[in-house]
Amino acid sequence: MLEFFLWVIFIYFVLRLFVRYALPFILRRALRKFERKVSSFGSPAARETREEGSVRIDHIPPTTAPERRADDNIEYTDFEEIKE
Repeated sequence: MLEFFLWVIFIYFVLRLFVRYALPFILRRALRKFERKVSSFGSPAARETREEGSVRIDHIPPTTAPERRADDNIEYTDFEEIKE
């Protein structure tokens, strides 16, 4: 029974030291990394100054004529739903 309590006290102090010293270090490092990542989105180099109302197109897909299928001459009929 005494050995159990000694282990519990040992684990308590190890966790206490971890929370006091290691956890703040880990969180500080993670926050710095996150801040660097977020600050790159708002940096002036990332934003372009443009006139208000101007449009910028990044990608223009290639234009090709649509292929005509043999069954394009089919007439379509609108159907109405009949409730009984």
